[in-house]
Amino acid sequence: MRIIAGRNRGRKLKSLTGSSEVRPTKDMVREAVFNMLQGFPAGKQCLDLFSGFGGLGLEAYSRGAVKVDFVEYSRKNCRIIRENISRLGARESCQVNCLDVLNFLESGSGKYDLVFMDPPYRFEKYHEVLRKLRIKSFLNDPALVVVEHAGEKEFIAPEEYLLLKQKTYGDTGITLLEYQG
Repeated sequence: MRIIAGRNRGRKLKSLTGSSEVRPTKDMVREAVFNMLQGFPAGKQCLDLFSGFGGLGLEAYSRGAVKVDFVEYSRKNCRIIRENISRLGARESCQVNCLDVLNFLESGSGKYDLVFMDPPYRFEKYHEVLRKLRIKSFLNDPALVVVEHAGEKEFIAPEEYLLLKQKTYGDTGITLLEYQG
């Protein structure tokens, strides 16, 4: 895993090979996501849910995000995210929350312009997460939400969100949503 663009372009990130728990976003898909965002992370507050090893959030940091909060349940993965934050010298801008995403959304706080949501493909509570982001006031007005999901499944956007774009890259689907409070 490596950073594709921005101030940390080309820097390698730590990950675990052969881990069945985490499916890191492929470089090609990550690049496509950031092409969809067209420079949007610069100067923004970002939230990386189901962070895995932190690739999406750290890419946003490299591209100018001023703050990135990571939410990941696995303590082992949280350690790796912290190591990656240190590698990039991003301690002042990044925070790791080692919690279940739904618990974080119940008890956490913050306002975000950009949210990455990359749960395991077997996860079925996409709409619950999107609802909690909205009703618990985690989203600025406007905010973008990038949802990564299984490519063979159609992702239906909740009515409170505007569907901006959907693309499929192999077995990965990307849906870009906009929230306007």
